Amino acid sequence: MVYVAGFYAQGEESYPCYWNNGTLTPLESGGIKGQAGRIAVSGGKVYMAGFHGPSGNHRPCYWIGTEKHDLFTSAEADSINSTAEDIAVSGGKVYVAGQYMDGGHWQPCYWLVEGGAAVRKPLGLPGGGISGTAWAAAVSGSAVYIAGQYRDSGNEQKPCYWTVQGGTNTTHALGLPGGGISGTARAAAVSGGVVYIAGAYRDSGANSKPCYWTVQGGTNTAHALSLPSGATDGVILALAVSGSSVHAAGDSIKDGKENPCYWTIDGEENTVSGLTVPEGFPRGGAYGIAVSSGGNVYISGFGLDEPEEDKYIYAPCYWKDGTLVELDLGSSSSGGAGAAGIAVEDAP
Repeated sequence: MVYVAGFYAQGEESYPCYWNNGTLTPLESGGIKGQAGRIAVSGGKVYMAGFHGPSGNHRPCYWIGTEKHDLFTSAEADSINSTAEDIAVSGGKVYVAGQYMDGGHWQPCYWLVEGGAAVRKPLGLPGGGISGTAWAAAVSGSAVYIAGQYRDSGNEQKPCYWTVQGGTNTTHALGLPGGGISGTARAAAVSGGVVYIAGAYRDSGANSKPCYWTVQGGTNTAHALSLPSGATDGVILALAVSGSSVHAAGDSIKDGKENPCYWTIDGEENTVSGLTVPEGFPRGGAYGIAVSSGGNVYISGFGLDEPEEDKYIYAPCYWKDGTLVELDLGSSSSGGAGAAGIAVEDAP
């Protein structure tokens, strides 16, 4: 089974949805616009993180199947501005990484959902940090690893991660590859006692370059990655580990256009490959990745067109081992749809 989370458009508005083996299913949102992002499967259930509500009043939530579960109280509904970015499930607990607005600044957080009750847990910032976002979460045993970013006192964006264990969270700044000035950590995975975090750093020429970090024994090491031929910028947005290989998906920019691509990392070697977008769409993005038990690599994303300034049309899709699979728009969408996270569950 292949599950893909995302959104579908009706006119100028977008609404949360997911695809179950290619079939679009709207998610409960109370008729309010929103989006579903990252996705996880546990115990035969599908979990998705996202938000609903208008700009400036985004309300964080998660879904189990199509049923929405809010991550805020009814008293906060009209004043909260917060988003849920990633979701992980382990030991009967749900962990949701995200951000909330406080005093005019985004602040990183995660929600712990246990027994149906959700509690928001603020995450600390490195020394001098003024704001931040938690983008991704991964669980290993009793430890939760959350990847994100913060802005320092000089308003420079820096990558970081948090470890959460025993109810206590600890903040760790991430080093940058040589020549790096700033950066972001957008994806996380754990395998064999090693924490893998990926994202991008900005070099002295103001270009964004893809990179990843390995964290072992409390020490983090930064690794710069290649770009496709002719590309000037890139970022990793999703990460998965299978055996000794690390698989990553994201975007690169060539001639001013975003293009979906993926990386395979084996030790110190890495290869990068472009992905074909749906026909008729000049650019696109890759936002999710999953590896099946058989070793097949699935990447979710979309084709993108901008026929008029600030008017976007999306074509949802995923790639299986690099081969494009277009997703059905169904009867719900009148203006395209976009795919974000992806999860794969082997048939029983």
